Amino acid sequence: MNFNAMAGIDELSGGRAIMTVGTGGGTVKELGYGVAKLKTVREMIEQGRALLTGEPIAYESETLTLRNARLRFLARHDLPIYMTASGPKMLDMGGELCDGVIYMAGTDRNCIAAAQADIGRGAAKAGRSLESLDLACCVFGTLGEDRDAARDHCRSIAAWMVTTQPRFAALAGIPEEQAAAVSQAFSGSAHGPESKKSAALVTDAMIDTFTLAGDPSDFIAGIERLTDAGVTHIEFFPEGENQLGMAKLFAERVIPHFR
Repeated sequence: MNFNAMAGIDELSGGRAIMTVGTGGGTVKELGYGVAKLKTVREMIEQGRALLTGEPIAYESETLTLRNARLRFLARHDLPIYMTASGPKMLDMGGELCDGVIYMAGTDRNCIAAAQADIGRGAAKAGRSLESLDLACCVFGTLGEDRDAARDHCRSIAAWMVTTQPRFAALAGIPEEQAAAVSQAFSGSAHGPESKKSAALVTDAMIDTFTLAGDPSDFIAGIERLTDAGVTHIEFFPEGENQLGMAKLFAERVIPHFR
């Protein structure tokens, strides 16, 4: 179903669609579903590639059954497939099977290097170089004129990163006792009133490590840190309700600095 839908979007967009895959994370948990296993994600990518040929396929496993399945209309056969991930095994698989990887490792140089190394190992399995893939560093954050308010808004998502990615917290030098306190207080959701307890324990160092947060000058400095760490593609995930306002402020006050 997903590949059929993406084929339609690819047609409507004039061949500009990119499909992303992943385990689902907290989003599917909140809907009552379990996170996909590595084997399931691998099957989806491999059988999705087969469907993109336009030929009928048959496949059966514990989680997936395809009987004479076929995509009857395709705008193109080489629809790019990207992996969105942060764990080492998923990043490895993305490097092996996908056209690009969107990795969530924050902004710390050591964390970025570790994520890219995971992707590189996977790429090597497929006889590819890391440079042959599009690597996108996905960073959560909030941009606003009120620096303190923007940073405070990112405390919850920073708590989520500290809790779900302890290896990155360690690589970034977050004290173990501080990370443990945040993790113990974390409710399982990065949003909503239940997230306030863990957010209150988030330090400024955690915000700087895992988000882009603050005013335009903070964003410029943060983007420069990322590029200094070798990042060439940044995916920004805005946190907050005024996303249009963030986009406008970014266009007016951040982009001109890099022209």
